[in-house]
Amino acid sequence: MVIKVFFSVLVLCTVAVVAVVLAIHFRVKRHLRPEGPPTSPESGLDEVEGQIDTQVRPVIESAATGAADENRPKQAS
Repeated sequence: MVIKVFFSVLVLCTVAVVAVVLAIHFRVKRHLRPEGPPTSPESGLDEVEGQIDTQVRPVIESAATGAADENRPKQAS
């Protein structure tokens, strides 16, 4: 009777250890799997900032050159 109990406990412990080892294995495998391009929200923000920069930069540059022209002393001709 004691042998049956010890054998049952041994089998249950073995199954538990195998389950833990498999869980760790699959988690590490998933973690090390190469992924595609990042899908984080930050990557989308970089794209939007680039679009805004290309749209706004000409306006800023033209305003800056216009302000620079206003500050130059006028030459008498």
